[in-house]
Amino acid sequence: MNGTDLVVLVSYPCGDGPGGAPEAPSPVRYFPGGCPDDEPDGWPGPLDYDGPHSLTVCPACVASWLDDHLVGYPVPATTVTAPAAP
Repeated sequence: MNGTDLVVLVSYPCGDGPGGAPEAPSPVRYFPGGCPDDEPDGWPGPLDYDGPHSLTVCPACVASWLDDHLVGYPVPATTVTAPAAP
């Protein structure tokens, strides 16, 4: 499996989202072999890929995501529906 196959659900703790409102969990691409330096194949547009660890999660950066987010376990991407792009 690669990062287009797995996601983790990520959200802010209750009330810690932008504006103090609770945030619904969002799927974030998970790369078990490390976040790629370049935009991975299958990256969803219109999101710009800002480099590793900014919009992706891997074993090396999951601890930093946990500093201010709730992060679920990796699941197949087919089990969740991606939110609409802002």
